[in-house]
Amino acid sequence: MRNALGQFTTSDPWPRFWAKVKKTDSCWLWTASTIRDGYGLFNPSPGKRAVAHRWILEETGTEIPAGHVVMHTCDTPACVNPAHLKVGTQSENIRDAVAKGRHVSANASISAPQAAEIKSRLSRGERPPRIAEAIGCSVNVVYGIRYGRTWKKVRPADASDA
Repeated sequence: MRNALGQFTTSDPWPRFWAKVKKTDSCWLWTASTIRDGYGLFNPSPGKRAVAHRWILEETGTEIPAGHVVMHTCDTPACVNPAHLKVGTQSENIRDAVAKGRHVSANASISAPQAAEIKSRLSRGERPPRIAEAIGCSVNVVYGIRYGRTWKKVRPADASDA
């Protein structure tokens, strides 16, 4: 029920939630306000805010442990269909995005042989900007390798296996 200002007067958040959802054959799309990257924003009660896909999952009985995220198996941020949502770690979420081609990891911008070549050139004292130009990558990729942030397990190209 709505008051004269058009606001819902019931304390039950479900009618307000469903008024903001458009069901398709698979996804249930949030049609109201969103936050970064298109995730739905819902106010379940006065003064309370929730991300819509997290809210519905919790309200339908799924516990979301501290430090965990809600992942979309459908890869649609506006989707609030509990059948398309699962709990995971941020690392799992990133791995899933990389595997589906939705996220490029720092390691993915070059190949393992290129990383090995960069390590060889660094070990010979070649400067990162020159290496980046020769390999065809950003200088940040070279610095990531130089300082051990990426490609930690790759050995220099001229390293022997002996």
